[in-house]
Amino acid sequence: MWDFQPIAKMLEYAQDEGLLANCVAHRESDSAHGWYDLILVRGGLSYKGERFLADERRDTDKKLAEIIQLKPTIYGIGVDLKAIWERWKDRKK
Repeated sequence: MWDFQPIAKMLEYAQDEGLLANCVAHRESDSAHGWYDLILVRGGLSYKGERFLADERRDTDKKLAEIIQLKPTIYGIGVDLKAIWERWKDRKK
């Protein structure tokens, strides 16, 4: 039950933001905790949710491309292979 609470909160937040087509949360009433004990997700992602995930993937791919760098150095002198490649491509235009 303890591990389920953050997941339930995220699903309810996604519903409030319009990312899910239909999500119904239920909280237990047997104890004073008021924990989520059931989440029903019907209909899956909304159009807004699909666009959100597509944008996140695109941003992640772009960040990965920026992280990968080839800059070999010899005695403190470096060569940026990506910059050389970009110049080479621009030269052909």
